[in-house]
Amino acid sequence: MTDSPTTPNEEQAPHADSVLDEGTYAVVKEPRSPHRLALDGSWHQISPRYVVSQLLQYGITIALLVAAVLVAVLVFDQTWAWIPGGVFFAILLFTVIILPRQARAIGYMLRSDDVVFRKGSSGSASSPSPTAACSSSTSPTARSTGPSGSPS
Repeated sequence: MTDSPTTPNEEQAPHADSVLDEGTYAVVKEPRSPHRLALDGSWHQISPRYVVSQLLQYGITIALLVAAVLVAVLVFDQTWAWIPGGVFFAILLFTVIILPRQARAIGYMLRSDDVVFRKGSSGSASSPSPTAACSSSTSPTARSTGPSGSPS
């Protein structure tokens, strides 16, 4: 035992933060606006493997798009298929180019009673998600109105 009065949560917090940030991006971008929402806690980023997963998915989608356009043009002699194929290809290519920046802007903050998710470097797209468990034996109407039947 130590002489300093600490709670178990205070002793485990630094270790938990290091585990959550293991293998993530080195810098978490913080909003710079004077109108930003001040939150208590530290932001954590998602894994860089998310980018690899998304690039793989977009690569498969681009390969299917190219195959479909080539079949339409070469087999069915539909030369108009180049136009929508080119538009979709340009959109997918732009998405692939900005994907790493988008992934670095995604973050989450674990707080005592909820989890806050952030998507975007401006921090304007933050959404808290409560972590309190609801009883599965009560109906959604009963949970929202309370035990007396009146809204809580």
